[in-house]
Amino acid sequence: MTADPLLTLIQEYNAARVVMNAVPEGDPSEKPFWDAYKQLCEAPPIPTTLAGAVAGIQLVRDEDRDCGWQPELTENVLSAVLSYFAEAKS
Repeated sequence: MTADPLLTLIQEYNAARVVMNAVPEGDPSEKPFWDAYKQLCEAPPIPTTLAGAVAGIQLVRDEDRDCGWQPELTENVLSAVLSYFAEAKS
């Protein structure tokens, strides 16, 4: 079975966030975090599994709670998740 692209991206983002939070600001290890964050904000992949869809919803909830309102991330991740449900329904 192929890995869920949204779930994989969220896992990469969360791992990079842990690393970024552990190093001084401006450290090169921040790049994986910002690359994943940018993709989540601009063009997150449509999940291919229920686990990926749920992870997307959880990410939006956690980001809103922990980091404040991020409309690009919220709207685009939720749009990707909704696309999963629309495809699963048909």
